[in-house]
Order: sequence, then structure tokens, then C-alpha cells
Amino acid sequence: MLVNLQLRQISFLKFAGQINEFIPVFTVHYISRIFTVLSSIFIGKVVMHPGQSADFSPI
Repeated sequence: MLVNLQLRQISFLKFAGQINEFIPVFTVHYISRIFTVLSSIFIGKVVMHPGQSADFSPI
């Protein structure tokens, strides 16, 4: 019983470690993506005329 619990804990720690390595890349990628989308929308609203619809396809 104890050995099983220890094995589970070890595998969980390995999994958590993988997630920890993955999260920074993931968040940086998505924050930059969201930022570009938001900035393109903002630029579209400011630069385009009020009546004109800003048709942006975010990269």
C-alpha cells in the first residue's frame, strides 16, 4: 500500500514538473498572441473611421 502511494506521488511530481516547464512557454505565447489581437483591434478602432468596420485577421 505504501509503495503504491509513493509511486503515485513520484509520477505526480514528474507530471507537475513537466507542466511547470510547459507553462511559461504556453503563457508567453498566449499573452503575446492576445496582446497582438487586442492591439490590432485597438488600432483598427482608432485608425479606421467610426462608421467603417475594422476587418482585421489577427495572426
